[in-house]
Amino acid sequence: MAIYKVLERELSKKIIRSTEGVYRGQRNGDCWEVKTYEDRFYFEYLSGELIGKLKVIEITKDDYLLACSGDLSQSDLCLRFGVS
Repeated sequence: MAIYKVLERELSKKIIRSTEGVYRGQRNGDCWEVKTYEDRFYFEYLSGELIGKLKVIEITKDDYLLACSGDLSQSDLCLRFGVS
């Protein structure tokens, strides 16, 4: 399992608003996307918390490319980084 870094609140907000290099999950009901922001790669998803919360974590370029090609799903990314 990879370790993820908690992002500063202001950086998370900028990433969420960004439309740079966005790839969204393609199945009905998918609530996630991967994107680039300032030459870094991020996974944005709706968490499984009680009320649900939009979260962003930094991922590798390889993970970003695998997600864009359809070879990594939201579940795969969550398992890989130990998030829910």
